[in-house]
Amino acid sequence: MTSFQTLLQEYTETFQHLNIASDRVDKLAIFLDRLWTANQELNLVSRKMTRQALVLDHLFDSLLALPHLPQAKVVADLGSGGGLPAIPLAVCRPELRLLLFEKSPRKCAFLESLKDVFPNIEIHQRLEENHLPRRVDLVVARGFKPLQAIVSLTRAYYRSGGHYMLYKGRMSKISEELKQAGLPNSSYRLQELQSVGDAEERHLVLINTGLKPG
Repeated sequence: MTSFQTLLQEYTETFQHLNIASDRVDKLAIFLDRLWTANQELNLVSRKMTRQALVLDHLFDSLLALPHLPQAKVVADLGSGGGLPAIPLAVCRPELRLLLFEKSPRKCAFLESLKDVFPNIEIHQRLEENHLPRRVDLVVARGFKPLQAIVSLTRAYYRSGGHYMLYKGRMSKISEELKQAGLPNSSYRLQELQSVGDAEERHLVLINTGLKPG
């Protein structure tokens, strides 16, 4: 069976386009190996997924946001699950501190097991009274909840002008979620992502991100 390190070599040009150095790619391969192994017991990603699909539909989907990542020191990933997008961001932006919020104890245990390789992550099982730590500069979420639910879950942070970078899919669905959330048009912008391979339509919803891209 092809190792992830070998598989990722097929996408050297894509990594170069994203300014991801080879030593970072090696660490991404370690993460994928551990994710793939743990997924045999945990529902981290679909067990029917192939290794290539994991790379294209999950890894690159997380990494394509890198050119649009606002300047930040501490980033909170809501509903981190198997560590996506937090771990790829932690690998490629080692100066960041990533706070991974995941309510499943078993998934938290898996995420904790990654700290020996990815020391710039912290694992949290819950948001206390809907308040993020004061040090959070940016909230990210991928495959988590609708916009309205995310804003509600972090309402104190949102009301204080908090910044969000949310991974979303089709524009039609995003428009529906924005309408339901009732966000002012001036408070957000949409960024289309160029998918790798046959991945579906993808966008970022950037809320209150007056900060320049990193």
